[in-house]
Amino acid sequence: MNSIFNHLRSFLIAAVTRDLGRKFVALILALIVYVSVSRELTSFYNPLTVSGIPVGVRLPETPVKYDLLGGDPPSVKLQILVHRSRTGITAADFKCREIVVTSDMIRGNRLDIPLSISDFSAPRGCRIKAVEPSVLTLSVDKYASKKLPVKVVFEGRLPKNYDARAIQDQDKLTVTVTALESLLKKLTDVKTEPINLDNITQSFDYYAAIKPPLASDVKFQFAPPKVMVRIDVYRRILSRTFRRQDVILLTGKREKPLKAELVKDSTADVEVSGEKIPLSRLKSNQIKVFADVSMFDHPGVYQVDLSCWLTENDFTVDSITPKTVQVKVFQ
Repeated sequence: MNSIFNHLRSFLIAAVTRDLGRKFVALILALIVYVSVSRELTSFYNPLTVSGIPVGVRLPETPVKYDLLGGDPPSVKLQILVHRSRTGITAADFKCREIVVTSDMIRGNRLDIPLSISDFSAPRGCRIKAVEPSVLTLSVDKYASKKLPVKVVFEGRLPKNYDARAIQDQDKLTVTVTALESLLKKLTDVKTEPINLDNITQSFDYYAAIKPPLASDVKFQFAPPKVMVRIDVYRRILSRTFRRQDVILLTGKREKPLKAELVKDSTADVEVSGEKIPLSRLKSNQIKVFADVSMFDHPGVYQVDLSCWLTENDFTVDSITPKTVQVKVFQ
């Protein structure tokens, strides 16, 4: 065995050292030819920087889901050599293979992706020399879930004197929102898509979809995607009739006062409108119906308009029935 090993070593030493001078000269000549050819080839290529090469990134499919932050897709610059015969080179001519992210690339909200020229393909007549940056740093965020209350939003116009409100147990009117954790921290509630109330006069139930809180390109999930809302439509302004209100005669002050009395219709019905709760508290003694006869100077029977005065200013007198009364004026 030792003789075989010694024979092999002697053969290798002899092969390397035999004609060593000529071998060295041949190596020097090969290097000179290589450099000359490289320079000659380089003279046919022009250096160029191409920006905006998109990088496709596939995030890991783990129980904790991540997404990239920022609206624009990640991109890099390529330092290339372009043959003099090629013109009109753009970023669209270069392709990057999809980068599969592994969990060890993510540190908190930071993602570092190492890149090399082998990750990119170039068109004919182009050679990629370098990638900038060689490590692509991106911001990522993980998805989280949170239960939030729902606010009901209306649109459109109700008929005059009508109003609407959502009547629902607020503990029940909630949804679970799933979104990026950084966005979810800013939310205290979500809103429904607007519910149209044009010309609605009756209460109704409605399944309202949840409106994404931010721009449409931000991913949100809602569970459930719709909530049932009970909408109470009611008259904000109601009317109420006060019957058989006594008519008061106003004679005014004068040197020779005249007397006056009602020929008939000593009472009148008054219709008053106002908001529901205050109107329900209005009393008959707060309504004063009167006929002003102070302008008459001579005895006679006159047809006089009725007027009404309220001790509260929050109401409107819609009608007085009858509108006029007959009054007899005498001395």
